[in-house]
Amino acid sequence: MGELRSPLLENVMISSVSFFSFLTHRARILPAIFIILLVSLCSSGRAQEAPSLDQLEETTRHSPEDPSAWYELGNYHYERRNYGPASQAYQKAIDLAPGHIPALFRLGNAYFHQAKLDPAEQVYRRIIRLQDRYAGPHLNLGTIHEVRGGLSDALAEYRRAAELAPDQREPLFGTADVYFRMEMWDKAIELYEKGLATTDPSRQPSPDEQRDIDITRQNLDYARTVRDNGGIVPARRIKESLAAPSRTRGVLLPEMPQTGHSVTLRQILFGTSKHTLESLEGTGRRQLEELVIALRDLEPDTELIIEGHTDRRGADDYNEELSRKRAETILGYLAEQGIDTGRFETKGYGERQPVCRDETEEAWRLNRRVVVRRPDTAATRASSQRAQDAALDIRVYYKDSSGQTRLLGQDQPLPLGAQYRIEIVPDSDTCVYIVRRQGDEFAECLFPSSARSEGNPRSEGTLLALPAPGRFYGTPKTNHSFIIRFYTSPQAIEDLEQVALQAGSAGSVRDVIPIVLAGRPTVRPPAIAAPAPALVISPAILSGLPEPANEIEIRIE
Repeated sequence: MGELRSPLLENVMISSVSFFSFLTHRARILPAIFIILLVSLCSSGRAQEAPSLDQLEETTRHSPEDPSAWYELGNYHYERRNYGPASQAYQKAIDLAPGHIPALFRLGNAYFHQAKLDPAEQVYRRIIRLQDRYAGPHLNLGTIHEVRGGLSDALAEYRRAAELAPDQREPLFGTADVYFRMEMWDKAIELYEKGLATTDPSRQPSPDEQRDIDITRQNLDYARTVRDNGGIVPARRIKESLAAPSRTRGVLLPEMPQTGHSVTLRQILFGTSKHTLESLEGTGRRQLEELVIALRDLEPDTELIIEGHTDRRGADDYNEELSRKRAETILGYLAEQGIDTGRFETKGYGERQPVCRDETEEAWRLNRRVVVRRPDTAATRASSQRAQDAALDIRVYYKDSSGQTRLLGQDQPLPLGAQYRIEIVPDSDTCVYIVRRQGDEFAECLFPSSARSEGNPRSEGTLLALPAPGRFYGTPKTNHSFIIRFYTSPQAIEDLEQVALQAGSAGSVRDVIPIVLAGRPTVRPPAIAAPAPALVISPAILSGLPEPANEIEIRIE
């Protein structure tokens, strides 16, 4: 999943915490740190294996008053994007050491990833009160304000972050994004260019960093085009915007404005309380002409929504009706120009969807706008980059003979009788289906399952643990192998969803449920043992499935 705006600044901030100020905050953590240093010295020159979840949890049970133990447990979950348990562990560390700034910062980020903006904001402000020397909290506060439409507050936080980290590009990109939304093209262009200039060409950026750079270049190109065209969005850009999926930096939240498959046309500005073509102000006619050119090249069966938006001055009902009439005026103009509007519709939102919540003339100007959007259909979802490029981070863990949980290596067989579990994290929103197959005649759907409270779609960055958190699949003490296939899809795979629905109606979720889908029930072969419920599916269903995104063969030897 995309990180917050400050993936690099987080590491800088944590590594720069004053060691002595941290030690002196809670005297009781000194023995633990002394032991950690002693172990580190004794084991120098020898590779250290990262502790397992079982080891970390055992440490917290043995040393429940040690904040560093809870912090490391939180890191384990956080790095696997399992933000709920991470939040709990970080909170425990902070309860024991209220000045533990690394835990506070990670806690704020974990809240943010869960769309808990109010708690995240409180944590970031707490860090600033303790030590206002880190850019990360200001940067993420800026993101929160931007999400909520508080653009002036967002600018203030981004500028403070830039003061604290003048050599980092993230505060520059954040500030430029706000100016981009405000259509202050010159300022946006200046800061985008300055931020891109800080990129080190000799270092290979991470996928998240590269995505950030790509979005910046896209915004920069758009800003230059619109500025050089006198503020008018040209037909070429309108067509590109209607075809392009949403590309938003960092974490996608329900409150964020979604820009995919849409274009905002603020130059189409009507006179106060008016909705006729004759009342269009300034360059509104020119912008409408560019819209006509763009729509003439679209496919004949393209569906579009024309939205009208107003500022918050005036009564709610009046604003909604006025915005609807303005959208209808534009639809009528398009029809007069020969555009087939049979699959178009209009909507008036009034003041209900502001892009800026500041109480200023500039904010009111930004909120008065026309948006042309493609509806959220299967076609647009399928073309969305977030769904198309869905990839899974897949890890298989097993319990060894000593009871320790270990990561199963590539091409490494499972020991006879070993227990195993699977952890999956998608890098973008997608539907996930996991099928375990043995031979040509037997397969079962491990996920989704009527035995689980959560199903599809899976959100970007959320951990899916199978058979369930803390539980394992069993294996018999016989040599055999089976294949686990992982399917991703922007839409539901109806056949597999139907398996779960039929199993749910059967009433039992404690045992494996045979499902009759191909004229006869399938039976679990004795080689597969699963303490958790799984849904048996027929070969007929399997033959109609798309190619899996991933496939793992597990051998028991």
